[in-house]
Amino acid sequence: MPLPDELHHGRRFDEYAAGYDAPENVCRVRQAVREKAAELIGDRCPLAVIDVGCGTGSLLCEVAPTIQAGIGLDVSREMLAVAGQKAIAAGRTNLEFRFGSFTDLSSPEFRSDLPEAEVVVSTYAMHHLPADEKRRTLEAMTTLLVPGGAIVLGDLMFFDPPEEHRESFDEAGYGPEHDQPETVETLQQWAEELECSAELYRIHPLAGVVEMEKA
Repeated sequence: MPLPDELHHGRRFDEYAAGYDAPENVCRVRQAVREKAAELIGDRCPLAVIDVGCGTGSLLCEVAPTIQAGIGLDVSREMLAVAGQKAIAAGRTNLEFRFGSFTDLSSPEFRSDLPEAEVVVSTYAMHHLPADEKRRTLEAMTTLLVPGGAIVLGDLMFFDPPEEHRESFDEAGYGPEHDQPETVETLQQWAEELECSAELYRIHPLAGVVEMEKA
């Protein structure tokens, strides 16, 4: 079951869903992170992709032509509605969008309704979670992966101390009052603990992509 904070964020994003993809609302750093995540997914030629915190489904719609099946999970029902409409308009019949949260992934019952996947991806969503929930979520994600599969996490993450880049907070889409990114060192440590290799891709001092491959 989603945490109260996750449900709060879901309701908050319900309000943004209709105009989320409007050009004036696009964060260039977030877009660059998503493009890198899509590139990494494409390089793996996956059969199945699970996108957690999928929002309006932009990433899955982009990679849909090269995969057999994609499942998007989100706690904003309005975002899911937009994602479904977008997939229909683009003819992406291999995509499915469901209500689900990061913490739901820790439930064996919830995971039993999901397929094994070559890629579990999340972009610009997990930074809302506290550190212990992020770590728990990443561990749950690994259980969904086939051997050799990967978590592709594109998000706010600190390559440098954030106080050195205060002037870039808005550019990166970072709001310290409600966002909780981790340092790249912490993400690398978690990958090691989960017996995954990790590759880091810096997009911005405060954002990037980490690819964690399961042994």
